[in-house]
Amino acid sequence: MEVVKAAAFGILQVTGHCLDLYRGTRSVGLEAISRGCSEVHFVEIDPWVVSDVLRPNLEWTGFLDDSVMHTVHVESFLERAEHFLGKSFSS
Repeated sequence: MEVVKAAAFGILQVTGHCLDLYRGTRSVGLEAISRGCSEVHFVEIDPWVVSDVLRPNLEWTGFLDDSVMHTVHVESFLERAEHFLGKSFSS
C-alpha cells in the first residue's frame, strides 16, 4: 500500500488543496500535507472522531494550521463544496 500511495502522490505532485473525504486513518490527507499540499479539507460526520482522533493527530503532527475540518456528511459537503471551499477551489 505504501508503494501505491507514494506512486500516486508522485504522479499528482500535490501542492494546492486536497480533500480527505472518508473515514479511516486519514493517512491520505496527512500524506498530502507532508508532501507539500498547502491545505487539506477533512470531512467527517462523527464529531467524536474530529475532536478525539483527527484534531489530536493533526496537532501531534504539526499539521493543524494546514487543515480544515468539516463535520458534515460527505454528500452534503460535496453539494455545497463552493460554500465550504470558495470559488477559487472549485474552479
